[in-house]
Amino acid sequence: DEPQQSDAPAQVAPAPVQAMPDWAGAYGGLSFGTIAGDLDLRNFGDFTFEDGTMTGLFGGYLFQNGSWVYGGELAFANVQDAWLVGFTDIAGAGDQMLDLKGRIGYAAGDVLVYGVLGYSMGSYDETPSGGNEWDMDGLNYGLGLDYRVNDRVSVGVEYLIRDLEGENPDGFGQTGAAELDSLSLRAAFNF
Repeated sequence: DEPQQSDAPAQVAPAPVQAMPDWAGAYGGLSFGTIAGDLDLRNFGDFTFEDGTMTGLFGGYLFQNGSWVYGGELAFANVQDAWLVGFTDIAGAGDQMLDLKGRIGYAAGDVLVYGVLGYSMGSYDETPSGGNEWDMDGLNYGLGLDYRVNDRVSVGVEYLIRDLEGENPDGFGQTGAAELDSLSLRAAFNF
């Protein structure tokens, strides 16, 4: 006897479903970038900061609900060489910057696109040798993109705008408003 052949189609095993990367949890890392902007000294004039560099540390915690990822981050940066154009002995864009940011984003596989909104505090010195230091604070907002290299490491880029205001420490009642824009490369370790 010959074996009977069936007309039923052969069953194919379904393709395995790839699990979405888990972005939830604590993370910390390092950043390096550029910073530039403008300074409006009320009753004195508008000035532009030369492009400077900034190095920093950051850490935060993220939650995930499906593809949506949200959480908070605290970042500290040290700013170098961002002096007012034409006045290298007058004022720098800052020697320290502290950012508290709320983050919300959308994960598509190993890529996370996010927006930030938060509060920043910064200061700048009136002279390179550390004369009077202006303290400024205000709103920050921006966009970022992270790429998950593996379960523990991610790299990314973030563009952040800081709208800061502060009063002159000389006691003349002069106030200043600065818009500082930064573009940073980031590397994080996910716990």
